[in-house]
Amino acid sequence: VEHALLGAGIEAKAKLLGFDASAGSERMGALLGALREVDGVIDGLMTAEGGVMVPGIVIRKGPQEDSPYDDFSPIELRQFAGRATERFESLDKAMDAYFTVAEDQKLEAQKIQQQKAAISKVERVKKGHEASIKALKDEEESNMNKAMLIEANLQDVDNAILVTNSLLGQGMDWTSLKKMVKAEARKGNPVAQQIHQLKLATNQITLMLTFGLDCLEEEQQTLPVTLVDVDLGTNAYTNARNYYSSKKKMALKADKTEASADKAIKGAARKAKEELKRVDTKSSIQAIRKVHWFEKFIWFISSENYLVVCGRDAQQNELLVKRYMDKGDIYLHADIHGAATHIIKNNNKEEPVPPLTLAQAGLSCVCRSNAWEARMVTSAYWVYPEQVSKSAPTGEYLTTGSFMIRGKKNFLPPNPLVMGFGLLFRIDESCVANHVGERRVRRRVR
Repeated sequence: VEHALLGAGIEAKAKLLGFDASAGSERMGALLGALREVDGVIDGLMTAEGGVMVPGIVIRKGPQEDSPYDDFSPIELRQFAGRATERFESLDKAMDAYFTVAEDQKLEAQKIQQQKAAISKVERVKKGHEASIKALKDEEESNMNKAMLIEANLQDVDNAILVTNSLLGQGMDWTSLKKMVKAEARKGNPVAQQIHQLKLATNQITLMLTFGLDCLEEEQQTLPVTLVDVDLGTNAYTNARNYYSSKKKMALKADKTEASADKAIKGAARKAKEELKRVDTKSSIQAIRKVHWFEKFIWFISSENYLVVCGRDAQQNELLVKRYMDKGDIYLHADIHGAATHIIKNNNKEEPVPPLTLAQAGLSCVCRSNAWEARMVTSAYWVYPEQVSKSAPTGEYLTTGSFMIRGKKNFLPPNPLVMGFGLLFRIDESCVANHVGERRVRRRVR
């Protein structure tokens, strides 16, 4: 539509207000002509006879030949005039190229995102340990400072402890004691003025302590006081010693955290490096492998390179015989409950299926029956496709997956019930010559 509008000289975002849409107007005629042109192009592409291939064009985002892909089209569109284009012999190839590049760009964006995530993990671990170490060191410094403050104010701290304990010992309730401390502080009592808060629930008081002015530098004399929690159950000296002990514990914990932080950061960096290696591994878009017809069945390749196919259930047994069994193939079954239909596909109709392949297919037939659980050694048999019939004798009925065998059944020798698990490797076209002649038919030496 935009292509048609531009062909009629109308901007794609033009407003209808003021547009002359009457039947005889010049602009309406130009628009109808442009729309008919587009319809003609589309009809020509859809009704092309003789197997004509529809060409494809990929439009880039800019005029540069290396600019990213932006869109694709079977024809040149006017709205993309001035942009660089890349032509393909078919629209399918153009779309394939466009979406391949889009997928590459998506993979590249995912790669960058994964790289950032791997690096950010290391940074988060590093910042987390740095914050923990800083908090421990700050706590260590605070405990050290509080211990020194108590030592610098031993007499005042002891007086505050003594007065508080004395009043509590007289039976004064906590509320009255708090009011009394506030009243004494307003009167100028030096002991009451040092008490900031009563934490009687934890048997503590909070004191406002500072070093003497003689101990401070001139710029430190205006610093605010420090709030120090003091235990009422001990004297000032014991409180200071407790803070020193806490300081040592914080220092030891900080050292352990630093040691563990180094290990954690190195471990995170190692994991990030491994992650970046995986991310840096070049991602490529591979064509989806063609699924072969026999992969919906149970199947294996014999030691002589014959395909052996087995039904998974009664419906697949029916399908195998009716659709996929051809003249020259071999039908195998066993006279035991649970045995499934097996077909050996013979690509060389002029040569009979060799005995080793017959034995391997028969063993598979027996192993996939109730003989496996019963550990019973028995034999399978094989017949030609023309001996297999769906026609039951008069008065009888064949269920789905069951067949009537007419003529001689060729029984195979019994074998131990042994099965294996194999892996198939897809080789490159350049390596095919190295494997010519493998899995050849093993002829019996006379």
